[in-house]
Amino acid sequence: MKSKTTIILLVLAVLLGVYIFIIEQKLPTTDELEESAKKVFAVKSQDINRIEIGAPNASHLPDLAGQAGMTVGTITPTVPTRITVACVRANNQWEMVQPVKTRADQSVLEGIVNQLSDLQKKETLKEVPDLTPYGLHQPPITMTFQAKDKTYSLKLGNKAPLNIGTYLAVEGRKEVYVVAEHFVNSINKSISDFRHKKIFDTNTYDISMLKLVRPQQTIELQKIDDEWRITGPVSEKAEQTKIRDILSQMSTLSVSTFVADMGSNNIIPSPSRLSGNETDLIRYGLDRPELKVIVPDPLVVSEANLKDSTKSETLWLGRESETYKDQFIGWKEGSQTIFTIDKNSYEILTTPLNNIRSKKFFELTPAQVNKIEIKYKQKVVVTLNKDADNKWQFVYPSMTVTGSAPYDVDSFIEKLNTYNIEQFVADTTTDLARYGLGGGGRTFRWRGDYLRTDQYYPGIKNIDWYYYRDQLCIS
Repeated sequence: MKSKTTIILLVLAVLLGVYIFIIEQKLPTTDELEESAKKVFAVKSQDINRIEIGAPNASHLPDLAGQAGMTVGTITPTVPTRITVACVRANNQWEMVQPVKTRADQSVLEGIVNQLSDLQKKETLKEVPDLTPYGLHQPPITMTFQAKDKTYSLKLGNKAPLNIGTYLAVEGRKEVYVVAEHFVNSINKSISDFRHKKIFDTNTYDISMLKLVRPQQTIELQKIDDEWRITGPVSEKAEQTKIRDILSQMSTLSVSTFVADMGSNNIIPSPSRLSGNETDLIRYGLDRPELKVIVPDPLVVSEANLKDSTKSETLWLGRESETYKDQFIGWKEGSQTIFTIDKNSYEILTTPLNNIRSKKFFELTPAQVNKIEIKYKQKVVVTLNKDADNKWQFVYPSMTVTGSAPYDVDSFIEKLNTYNIEQFVADTTTDLARYGLGGGGRTFRWRGDYLRTDQYYPGIKNIDWYYYRDQLCIS
């Protein structure tokens, strides 16, 4: 009997120990309790799903001169004295729902919720009967946020003495806190600061096709075997550094100024229908854009997708803004926003075709060439072939190559690689005689591993004209 009782007591003791262990694991430590007591809100950043901010800077509107019904120096928008910026989080993405419905800047909103979850009480004033001395009776900044199902409302007032922070009051609490000034700065922003500014979502490393549409010309680019080539209006290798410059600019391209939105309750003047009202496009110089940048979806790259706005990203760029210096008007298909981009970005995206073309006249290695033919006045004067031992031999005129001749041929080929095109003259050459290329001149022709055959014709005195791959150029 005693043995049975002892066993029962031991089991109970073990169960009690396990229970105490579990409880202790769940209970916060003394340090955690002290740290929690310093915080204004006992919330986790990932639980915050809605934020509403009313602040002086949010009420600031940009200079909207040049838009319908407005002229420089006489802008008097009929807007409320305070504008509330409201953002919600859905599917782990922040969206602005007020004053306009648009994408929000993820980093800005994540920064705010992180600060809210870690907002520290620098000072605490208990049982404050009158909020007026602290600037909290009619506070310049108000904020409401929702964490799970609970809503918190707070006010931010005057700066505390010695600039140690700013007074803050939470609805339903009798205390007034002093919090860090950087929290105030993080929410006292203009509407534009809360908005998503990045223009292209596609990762530029994934782009393999690109189209640049201009009024008089469309440039088509395609990445083939890790090398960018121009596929229209000419077919040739592109200058790789220039393409990298364009892609690099696209990867960081951001809105400089938000000009107008549709569906914004007239808080910001907006066009009625960007996609269907020609008047709105004319207003912003987008009825005849200077450039369209079309990026197809990298997962379904095809020529058809370059024409389908639902399967591509398309940026329209118009004239230089009359209101914002060194900025150009833009619009992205599918959006409701007119904006500007900076001048430097505009100039890179509008790089002329001839600056995108490769300037290398030849791109060979001696190992790639196995036949050389030189003509003078349409008559063959020299023909060289590589033999089975990969050595150069004369085919015409018939002779034996001795000494350093093979190395001289290789040096000759390497020398050709140093030639650069100075200027592209024409892409169609129906009248070669006009350039001294009609029949006389010297012709160099080679055959390589890739069966490439090209020619050049040195011609007129003091300047060398070359006919190369159906283009006319100067070297």
